[in-house]
Amino acid sequence: MYKLLVLALFLLETVRSAVFFSYLPALAAQQNYHLMVAGGATAAHYFAETAGKIIAGRLIDRHGPALITAGMFCTTCLFYPIWETPSPGLLIALALASGIAVSFTWPGIISQVAPVGHPRRASRMGLVFAAWMGGNGAGLVGLNFWLDYLPAAALAGLTVLLILATICCWYYHKRACQQPIVWPSHDRDPNHLLATVQQMLGQDFFVRFILPGMFTQILTAGMLLPVLPVYARVSWRMTGAEYSWLVICGGAAAILALYPFGCLADRTGPRHQLSTGFVATALVLLTLRTAQDIRTIFALAVLLGLSYAAILPAWNNLLARLIPPEQQATGWGVFATVEGLGLSLGNLVGALTARYFTPSFTLLAAAFLLAAVGTVYFCTLTSALNTEGESGEHEH
Repeated sequence: MYKLLVLALFLLETVRSAVFFSYLPALAAQQNYHLMVAGGATAAHYFAETAGKIIAGRLIDRHGPALITAGMFCTTCLFYPIWETPSPGLLIALALASGIAVSFTWPGIISQVAPVGHPRRASRMGLVFAAWMGGNGAGLVGLNFWLDYLPAAALAGLTVLLILATICCWYYHKRACQQPIVWPSHDRDPNHLLATVQQMLGQDFFVRFILPGMFTQILTAGMLLPVLPVYARVSWRMTGAEYSWLVICGGAAAILALYPFGCLADRTGPRHQLSTGFVATALVLLTLRTAQDIRTIFALAVLLGLSYAAILPAWNNLLARLIPPEQQATGWGVFATVEGLGLSLGNLVGALTARYFTPSFTLLAAAFLLAAVGTVYFCTLTSALNTEGESGEHEH
């Protein structure tokens, strides 16, 4: 049954990436308003989603997965007018409202598909991230072909995808959530959300081991996003089409490897997989700085995707240790918000380092940070996990 939610996430991300990264820029050109309007709508949508995840997760923990269906239904209703509105102000308002509706899906789906303590949690997280990445790629690339060959059916097709996602969520809720949820009395304390956040982020294990890895992983990803297209054009002399194929190859490798690496993380634990993934990513980035042959660059893009796939499920399995079982959606909302803010900071840092140094220096800095975290985790993570486990037993 959990695969219905994975499918719903894939369909949702397909529509979101198609609308905000392909259709809105084209719409801005056709309707003769500034491209900043399309960028403002996209920023408003993703900012609202990031800012709303903690509250959305809290509400899901209190009222159950029915809110996932409600959020998906509201998303469907809000996305349709985005295609039709001629008003820039209304477009941004609709994008903002749809971001609030979408904020219920990520913490809700993760808490249902890969609950804390599940024996195959990492492999299920691999499926979730494969759906997320695959949907983003399918929407970004697929809509361009769709608009070229069947432009009249594009609106109807994306609307149907959202309707199918809503049906998947509704059917999951109907079949899998029959028993009533009993919440502890303290859970209705309005100050309890703040206490939960402070408890999770104030743990010594989080501050010493999770926060550095989280910060570095998201910061480096954000640093590379604005720099790699420029680096590909300037240093590798790539055309836009060649860079698109490069991204597709790396993304496809990551998507295909996420589930196997998730299964591996379930069996072996996070230490070796995380340290290997971080160090391998650093080595690939260093090699990319000197690569010039097109075949070598494409091979390195595949290796970069595989390295990223090794990190994601093991990393999120590690995060699950800090999340109270009765507040899973809240916990994932907290972490998703922190990561979203870190990604934004990484974009700024990457742009500044490329501007005041060089794009090659940005790759070097990202590689150094990743290698440092991978080395620290290899040397200290096992003892840290043992210490954290012992302290948890003493608390209980």
